[in-house]
Amino acid sequence: MSDQTTTPDTTDADTQAPEAPEDTPEGPQADQADQEPPEDQTHDDTPPDAEDDTHAARDAAKYRKALRAAEAQRDKLQTVVDALRKSIAEDTLTGVLDKPSALWLTGKTPGDYYGEDGTLNTDQLLTDARQAITDSGLARASRFKGSADGGARGTAPSRREPTWNDLIRDGRKR
Repeated sequence: MSDQTTTPDTTDADTQAPEAPEDTPEGPQADQADQEPPEDQTHDDTPPDAEDDTHAARDAAKYRKALRAAEAQRDKLQTVVDALRKSIAEDTLTGVLDKPSALWLTGKTPGDYYGEDGTLNTDQLLTDARQAITDSGLARASRFKGSADGGARGTAPSRREPTWNDLIRDGRKR
């Protein structure tokens, strides 16, 4: 390495090729080419393959249809569960209220008496039923009053019509 500094030679600059004119590829068009990103970074404005779109749309429609069917089945089963809960609560109230379904007229719902685990809170149900009897005037369940024959006994036996045998017997007694 030398300590000498080199200065550009002006004679070499004269021998270099002149700048390219603007309409040649090295001119402004070259600048535009430098500004464009490489091909792998460009955004493809063409739509994705039409077949992929229809396949994806079909899959989405299939899943939406399955979702709607599952929701309908869930709603149907929830209706069945609610009806069963109501029936169980009314069965519990048969000894307290004359018409157990009348409790629901007070604004209570069967869901008010079931816990998160699905068990019936019978203490609260019976307390509310007794409260409804005093507050709303619901009819109390009445005890059975009657005979144990189940209504098989008819009216008192009537006197039967006399037969010929009765007349003959009566005639002998005289």
